[in-house]
Amino acid sequence: MGILDQLKQEAAAKQQENQIQVDTQKLCGQRYGDIILPALQKTFHFMRELAEYLNFLEHEVIIGNYSDTYPQLGRLIQKDYKVYTDDHGGFSDFNRLKQVNMRFYCRGDGAFSYTLEGKSRIEREISFLASCKLPFDWQMIGRQMGMQTASFSVTRKIPVRFKFEVDYDQSKIRLLIQNHENFIKYNKLFNLEDVDGELLDQVARYMLRKDDDFYRLEISNDHREAIRQLAEHAKREKSVLLADGDQGNGRQALEKPSLVAHIKKLVGKN
Repeated sequence: MGILDQLKQEAAAKQQENQIQVDTQKLCGQRYGDIILPALQKTFHFMRELAEYLNFLEHEVIIGNYSDTYPQLGRLIQKDYKVYTDDHGGFSDFNRLKQVNMRFYCRGDGAFSYTLEGKSRIEREISFLASCKLPFDWQMIGRQMGMQTASFSVTRKIPVRFKFEVDYDQSKIRLLIQNHENFIKYNKLFNLEDVDGELLDQVARYMLRKDDDFYRLEISNDHREAIRQLAEHAKREKSVLLADGDQGNGRQALEKPSLVAHIKKLVGKN
């Protein structure tokens, strides 16, 4: 085969590959407009109204024990709901939604302080607090028995986010939940046809801490065992800290009239 013929074959193969990519993009674009976008728009409308009524009703969701590993958090109140559709707290084009976020805070009064010893333990603590986006300060306060010692001050303000986003590879909606309980990150894929009023109601009930069926039923046995092991590890580390005399505890989820009634029922007392 001559050079020219070889180049012609390579060009034909590349043109075919490019056409396949164009056709795939067209199909993805059509699927997005016909199925994915309506699911996200439905989610946006539901979450926006949910936030509006929760903020208007000023109902206090009380959290008695957010995390066993940080008992100093004490009593927290869940409030200040906000919906946005980009990664910066703003709004993108409603006809080009890629994500829907519900953000709120679990707040308490003031801050709590503790000390930690050991360079690696201090570094892990800083990394953990930063990854959870907790407001905190820390400083080195010297050495005790040859070990570095740091003082931490953590503000009782935990940011919580429920994020619905498009998973283009699987043509599904992914739900990410951060910090709703015990600083756990939750990740779940849903088929587009499953993103309906019933699912959104389940998410809302879990969000308002009315029940945990939504989370408990979806968590895998492996994930549950991993969480159990992490909790056991945290308890052992806390025991070591206490035994060493450490003063800190260490590091230780429609129609408007009918929707109003539904929100009142959701946030009402059990």
